[in-house]
Amino acid sequence: MEIRSIRTDAMLYHHSVDVRRTASYDLHCHHYYEVFYLIAGRVGYLVEGRRFAPEPGSFLLIPPNVFHGVRVESDDAYERLALHFAPELLHPESRSALLAPFHAASGSKAFCFADARELRPFLDQLLDAGGMDETLRGLSLRIRLEALLSQIARMAPAPAGAPAAAPGLAERLIDHVNAHVTEPLSLDELSASFYVSKHHLNKVFRKAAGTTVGNYVLRKRVALAQRLLRDGRSAASAAADAGFRDYSSFYRAFKNVCGCAPSACVPPFGRRGLSGAALDQAADQQQERKDERDEQDVRREDDGIPVQHVRNVGVENEREGDHQHAAGERQRPVIAEPQHLREARDPAPAGLRA
Repeated sequence: MEIRSIRTDAMLYHHSVDVRRTASYDLHCHHYYEVFYLIAGRVGYLVEGRRFAPEPGSFLLIPPNVFHGVRVESDDAYERLALHFAPELLHPESRSALLAPFHAASGSKAFCFADARELRPFLDQLLDAGGMDETLRGLSLRIRLEALLSQIARMAPAPAGAPAAAPGLAERLIDHVNAHVTEPLSLDELSASFYVSKHHLNKVFRKAAGTTVGNYVLRKRVALAQRLLRDGRSAASAAADAGFRDYSSFYRAFKNVCGCAPSACVPPFGRRGLSGAALDQAADQQQERKDERDEQDVRREDDGIPVQHVRNVGVENEREGDHQHAAGERQRPVIAEPQHLREARDPAPAGLRA
C-alpha cells in the first residue's frame, strides 16, 4: 500500500507498506539510480547473485543496469522508502561526486549498508518536497536530492557485513556475462570456457542470479538501450550498441520487457529533437506492419524465452533445467518497480516510459 509518492519525468519515489510474504524475488533491471531504505520488516535482497538480509535502518544503493529484487520473508509489516532518479536531476558539476558511492558499491559488490538511520530525515525532507507548489517543486526536489546524496557520500558508509559468498563458479559466470553482455554469447561457449555442462551451468546461474542466462542478458541489454535512448541516441543506434543484432529482435524484446515501443521512450528534459523522435516512430511503425504481415507464432523454449529473442540476443540453446516463464512477463514501461509497488498504480509520466 502506497502512503505517499512523487512522480516526475525523472524521479519516482514511494513510501509504501505491505503485509504479504512473497515466495520469490521480484527481479528486475533498470537504467535509473535507486536508493532503497528499509523502515520495518524482514526481507531478503538479491543483487547480481549476492544475497543480503538488511535490517531496519539499513539502505541499499543500486546503480543502473544491475539485476536485483526483494523477497518478503515474514508476515510482519514491510515498510520501505524506494527512490529512483535519473542523473540529469543533479547539477553537472557535482554529478560525478554524488554518484560515486553507487559505482563504488557496484565495484565492490557491497550494495547494502547498515545503521544509517541518520539518512531518514533527508529522505523525509525529499518526500515532503513533492507536496510543494509547482513553481518551487522542481528546484526543491533537486536541492533535497543532492543533500541526501551528499550525506550518503559524507558518511562513506561501511558495508553491512560481507554478504554470503556466492559459489565461485556462479560469481565468475555472472562477472563474465556482465563483461561481455553486448557481445555474442552462447551456452556452448560458456560451457567450454568454464569446463562444465550446459545443464550444470544453467542450474548454477539460475540459483545465484534468480533467472536464466538468456533472460538476464535480454533484460540487461534492454536496460542499456533505455539509457542510451534517454541520452538522446536513436533507437537503431541504441539497439546496435546494446548488443542486438537487428532492429526487429530489439523491437520485440523492448516491447516485451517494457510494454511499449522504443519510440515511446521519452528522455528527461526533451533531449531528443523532433526529427530523431519521428525517425524512431517511423522505424517502429514499419516493424509493427512487418509483424502484422508475418503473423508468425513465436515458438517458445521450455523456459518461456522466445527462440528468436534468445538467438538474437546471442544466448542460444537454453533449454536444459529451465522451466519458468520469467522472460514472458511484462514489466511496466517505467523505472522497474517491484510487483507489490506496481499493483494498482496510475500510468507513469511519459518521461519515465521505456
